[in-house]
Parts: sequence; C-alpha cells; structure tokens
Amino acid sequence: MRHAVIMAGGSGTRLWPLSRQSEPKQLLPLIDGRSLLELAGDRLEGARLEGGQLVGAISPERRFVCAVEIHRARILASLPWLKDDHFLGEPEGRDTLNAVGFAAAISSLDDADATLAVLTADHRIEPQSEFARALELAFRLVESQPTRFATFGITPSFAATGYGWVERGEAIQISPTGASAPTRDAGAAGAFVAKSFVEKPDRARAEQFLASGRHSWNSGMFVFHAET
Repeated sequence: MRHAVIMAGGSGTRLWPLSRQSEPKQLLPLIDGRSLLELAGDRLEGARLEGGQLVGAISPERRFVCAVEIHRARILASLPWLKDDHFLGEPEGRDTLNAVGFAAAISSLDDADATLAVLTADHRIEPQSEFARALELAFRLVESQPTRFATFGITPSFAATGYGWVERGEAIQISPTGASAPTRDAGAAGAFVAKSFVEKPDRARAEQFLASGRHSWNSGMFVFHAET
C-alpha cells in the first residue's frame, strides 16, 4: 500500500533570525497566515487526479510526520488529520536519513509491501494538479519495479550552489497497466532515468548544469519501497 511521511524536523537556519530552533521556518505563518507545514498537509490531503487515479492521495492511517519531539503539540494542533501515534518524534533533528529510515521502518511494520513517499515541509508547490500528477507517476514507477528510487526534480531558475543537481538520462515510458521501460524518446509522462547527481556544485559547474537544459534541482522528496 501507499504511505507518506512529511519531514518537518529542520531548523531553518538559512531563514535566521526569522526562523529559530524554537520556531523553525516550516511552522511560521509565512503564506496567507498559514505555515509551510500546513500547506504540505493540505497538498497531501487534497491531492486529486481521478482519471489517472490517485484522488484523495494517502489515507490518514498511512500518513506520518517526522519532527523534533518538542514541536509535537504544535504540529498535532496544526494538522487535524495527524494521529498522535503517527507523529514520529526525534529527540533532536537528525537530518534526512534518520527521518527516512524511521518512517520506512514504521511503515513496513504493518505492511510488508509499503511504498513510501517522503515529502518536505518547507516547499511551496503550485499548481496542486501538477503535484498530484508527479506523485502518482512516482508511485507507479516504484510499484512497477520495487527496486527503483524515484526523486522529484525542480526546473532550475538560476545556478544554485546550495542545492543538489540531478541530470536527466533516457525517458521512461509508463503504460496504462503500470509497466515501464527506458526509451530514447521524450516521454510524455515526464519520468527519466537519473544519469548523475552532484550535491552542491561550485558556481562554474552550476552554470554548466543550468545551461545544459538536462539538469534539475533535487527537491529532497522521494518515493521508494520501504524494504529498499
């Protein structure tokens, strides 16, 4: 079955002094009086699509939030659908790997065939329909081949040195049945084999990546089989 975890344990140091350890950026009411975490919850709650499936996204029974324990009450109050035992509390922020491993272990306890979407709490993603389309596509990619690890790319707007960059390789065509295979044609589905990944390149390399038209920023969001 499909599961999802929102990672909300960051301290948001790059937004200091507005964002602090006691009040990280994902909990601040930055957009129309709502926090980035609330917007992330709204995306998951409202993800649609219908003709191409997905619709109500993931059931609340299979949604989790991983964050620092001191923010438990605040987060539970801001996400009405979140159950107390689905808040995965960390004594302190342990970065992405710990949150992902924690969520994968919990998801697979009751579902040996769990496919997990790891989502961020500090993105603004529009339109909602594109988020739903990409999420459904990523799930189908992994469900058709459970050893896959799907990541979401962001079209770059400048030569960022603070992000990871993913180079797109061959396109992957997805059939209505969920079967998939690499192809040299530009797939309408928008899925590609990841040819290379570079974390936080220097300015010169970032400029090359931007000019190539083949690279995307790594969003830090993934879909994979929990056993992977």
